[in-house]
Amino acid sequence: MLKLTRFSGSGVFLYIAFFVYGFVSLCAQLLLLRELGVLFYGNELFIGFSLGLWLLWVGAGNWAGRRFPAAAFPWLLTILAFALPIEITLIRFSKTCFGFGMIPGPVETLMTTAVLLFPLCFISGSLFSAGCSFSKDRRLDAAGIYCLESFGAVAAGVTYTFILAGRFSNFFTAWGLGLSLIIANYLLICTFVTRKKFHTVFFIFYLLFFLGASFSSLDLKTRRLEWKGYQFLDSLDSRFGNLVLTQTGNLKELFRDGLITASFPDPRSHEEIAHWPLLAHPDPKDIFLTGGAATGELREILKHPVRRVEVAEIDGSLFKFLKPVLSPGDLAALKDPRLRVHLVDGRFFLKHTPNAYDCILLNLPEPSNAQINRFYTQEFFQEAKKRLRPGGILALAIPSSENYLPPQMAFYNSSIFLTLRSVFKEVSLVPGTPLIYLAHDNPLNLDPGTLADCTRERGLNNTVVVPSYFGIKLDPARVQFFLDKLTRGPRSDLNRDFLPVTYYYSWKVWLLKFQDPTLFLWAFAFVTLFVLVARFLRRRKMSLSWRDGSAVILTLGFSGMVYEILVLLAFQAKEGYIYSQMGFLFAAAMSGIALGGWVGARKKGYSPKQNSLLLSAQAVLGLLLAVLFSFYDAAFRYFPAIILFVLLMIPIGFIPGYGFASLARSFSPAKLYTADLFGGGCGAIFTGLFLVPILGILKLYYLSAVLLFAIGWRLRRKKAGG
Repeated sequence: MLKLTRFSGSGVFLYIAFFVYGFVSLCAQLLLLRELGVLFYGNELFIGFSLGLWLLWVGAGNWAGRRFPAAAFPWLLTILAFALPIEITLIRFSKTCFGFGMIPGPVETLMTTAVLLFPLCFISGSLFSAGCSFSKDRRLDAAGIYCLESFGAVAAGVTYTFILAGRFSNFFTAWGLGLSLIIANYLLICTFVTRKKFHTVFFIFYLLFFLGASFSSLDLKTRRLEWKGYQFLDSLDSRFGNLVLTQTGNLKELFRDGLITASFPDPRSHEEIAHWPLLAHPDPKDIFLTGGAATGELREILKHPVRRVEVAEIDGSLFKFLKPVLSPGDLAALKDPRLRVHLVDGRFFLKHTPNAYDCILLNLPEPSNAQINRFYTQEFFQEAKKRLRPGGILALAIPSSENYLPPQMAFYNSSIFLTLRSVFKEVSLVPGTPLIYLAHDNPLNLDPGTLADCTRERGLNNTVVVPSYFGIKLDPARVQFFLDKLTRGPRSDLNRDFLPVTYYYSWKVWLLKFQDPTLFLWAFAFVTLFVLVARFLRRRKMSLSWRDGSAVILTLGFSGMVYEILVLLAFQAKEGYIYSQMGFLFAAAMSGIALGGWVGARKKGYSPKQNSLLLSAQAVLGLLLAVLFSFYDAAFRYFPAIILFVLLMIPIGFIPGYGFASLARSFSPAKLYTADLFGGGCGAIFTGLFLVPILGILKLYYLSAVLLFAIGWRLRRKKAGG
């Protein structure tokens, strides 16, 4: 074991070590969320679940770390340096355990995430407790460590968002973060430890290993391992997520965050979404397209006598990534003078452009996550309608079957159909695989003969959408059958930004696919484990109490994480690029925690009234957030979204940070920190998996505020009654 010396000097290296610890912890969180996003197909509800498990395991590590000697702190920093790149490798390897092309079920998903996150999070949590022991008698208490860690996290969020993301691969970034830990640890050892030779050798070893990893193809090799079973072509970690290109026979597949978004060349899908709306319009001149611009749809659109095609694609690296595998026809389409490409989110562009269009085409995957679902909501349809000229058409395609709609799929498709009908006067159908919706206000001529004449007049040389096909696709009995299925079954709710029923319904369909008796056994095992842990903590005198502040901190941690997850989901619903700005938003929350901790650390004394005041302040914040999001579109239409959401994150972090720092001077910091982590972990898990799908964003804010007011009122009554 390392032999520690007395503190000498300013202790600046001790401050640096805790700052770097906070910096690396948040960067690691962002990296692992991205990697897990690929594993679970970009579903944002897993952000809450993963964050929750992160906090729970960190809390477990913090509780266990109380038994570690002070000399364990430098060792834990060294272990953490190696743990992050190993963790990324394990996440990528775990995808192969599900089988080629298989979607993991609920049990596999939850267990895999829990197992993968445990080692790194446990080490990270142990570092806080070991750090408190290490810094004892060195003029740095738990509140000071809490603030330094928070300031490091603030710097991490900003650095990752604006410097690291998109410029370096996740694997390279992980090794770089490990190197920063090794350097900080070495400086710390030079100050406090008498025997330094071993760690000097360790530092040199890691530096050489880092350089070797940097100039090797380890990142692509681990990606190829992750996509075992596919013919892997290439991968790119961009600012907005992970892009992977694979090939099956002559068909190439593009994956974004694990979710397939394009297959090409695929004449059937390219022609269906492009030609039906343009043939239905008598004179389509100005077209807007989002999704699939480089993979075939654009080439089909340009067959028509259009004047201008505008494409919105937020990830500019996509075109460069796909360029080596595109056909000559697709490359020529990208150079067509009628094309204008805007490197911006499609919804943002439509909201702010002054241009008007004859056809707006959505060539997107099914709304299986919030990023895609935001293009299928009532609010988006209203924005799109404002950009259509009289007689304009909004076209989109969703998964379906040729001649039959199962009840689950009918309910799912019905929610989109009814949402369109709430905005447009008419929604015409083109049945098939996929099912195409043509939303319009003016009468639309879908007579097969008229469409055939239009095809010949425009000189279209199609493969699939040809005149002999029109009569079959548009058979009146077939169209009426689909209309009946969509309108006469159980009525589904409208799909809204803050109540995305289509997205949540796809989540429920996913759960139904994996109904199994073992699921209930796992649920029973989880509840049993929870009860046993609670009894163990009670015996160890770790039970929560309002008197020592631990129950207050747990409640603030729970509600604070609920608020934070809801803000992240709201940002994704409105803006759609959460993975590129998550670090910045986390930095804002951590700056609130750091500021709250700094203010709370200066508070002298403890008053029992403080508990109810903290809960009441948290309740008021929840009400304000609910009201703000209720009037979001009207009040903040032209206000920069990222600035608004950053400003919202600061008070969400401030109240728990203030509560912890102010109570840590009077009660056990380790117990309060553990309560904070467990509260936040449970809040994130329940929000992501249960509360948001059931209640939606606004109702959950209101419910949280009411419950916090009730708890605060009960505490005041209890104090008043003695």
